[in-house]
Order: sequence, then C-alpha cells, then structure tokens
Amino acid sequence: LNYYLAAMALRINLTLTAFIFIVPVVTTIAMIPISIGGIGLRENSFVFILVAMGIANEKAALCSLLILFMFILVGIAGGIVYIVRLYFEGRFKKTVPDDN
Repeated sequence: LNYYLAAMALRINLTLTAFIFIVPVVTTIAMIPISIGGIGLRENSFVFILVAMGIANEKAALCSLLILFMFILVGIAGGIVYIVRLYFEGRFKKTVPDDN
C-alpha cells in the first residue's frame, strides 16, 4: 500500500493489483546481500520494472526515492520512540522503592 500511495502522489497510473505483483519482486531482489539494507537494489529494480510497464524513467526513480525516504522516516520515528521509552522506563524504575 505504501508503494501504491507513493505512486498515486506522483500521478503514476498503475493499479493496486499491479503493485501487489511488483512489491514482492522488488522486496525479494532487495534481500540479495550485495548492498547495505538493499539500498540501491530496491530502487533500481523498482525503476526497471516500472519503466518496463511504460512509466517514465524520472517518475519511476522519484517514486522509488520517495519510498526510501518514507522507510527512513519511519525508522527514525521508531528509534526515537524506542529511546524515549527506555528513558522513561529507567526513570520510573528508580523512583519505585524496594520492599526489602
């Protein structure tokens, strides 16, 4: 759905059904252990498939980079939540007195 919404934002006219078939292929290619986190492989394979389906090269590349940005943004947000949660858990554990 992430890929589909990014494509809709860039006015790429593909159906959700097309992305149901594209995303597993791109994800499988990104798992090849050549680059760190599949960065580069994911983008190039996505662009290759979209260009083969008749989408302009520039739009396909921009869509791929938009998706990468969304992945990074969600990862950063999750990291911040994790760090804040650890901070508050440690802070509240120190204020609870022991029953010993």
